[in-house]
Amino acid sequence: MMAEKVKKRSGKREKFSRHKLLHSIHHAMHMAGISDIALEERIAGDVMNRLKKKKLVDTEDIRKTVCYALRKDNHHRVCDYYELVWLHAKPVRIKGVIKRDGRKEKFSPEKLFKSVQKTFKLAGTQDGLKLQKAMQDILSIIGKKYKNEYVSAENMKEIVGYVLVKRKLYGVARRYIQYRYM
Repeated sequence: MMAEKVKKRSGKREKFSRHKLLHSIHHAMHMAGISDIALEERIAGDVMNRLKKKKLVDTEDIRKTVCYALRKDNHHRVCDYYELVWLHAKPVRIKGVIKRDGRKEKFSPEKLFKSVQKTFKLAGTQDGLKLQKAMQDILSIIGKKYKNEYVSAENMKEIVGYVLVKRKLYGVARRYIQYRYM
């Protein structure tokens, strides 16, 4: 027995697809610079085995189970990329981030995602669809405004705060400001 249906963040239900699961794992591994079909198959098999007792799973169950399997296999960075794949985030083409001390670093959408995700949790908001939409907006604005340029950490924080308020996620915005400026 295996999961039969997936409840999407929109509430829509569709048939569970092993192909989609494998594709998302493959995409995350590709983003992390890993090419290992046997590993992809093993992770997908582990996920399907863990979800087999449920007839209906939601996308959050799948995300958590994939990340659990990846971390168990010491592929923590692939899990970070998987969470971006899970968001359906488009690549952001900026040069990097200027930190408060003036250092320039490579832009890490997974680090930004982790901080926003943590803020959602601190605010008690567990809505994956709201997180997805907010992150898509944040990455889109950063990508358009700073294409092929550096963005300061402060400007990035302002964009995150702006998007959270624009999406009427006031509690999350308040927590983000507290969390990021401490």
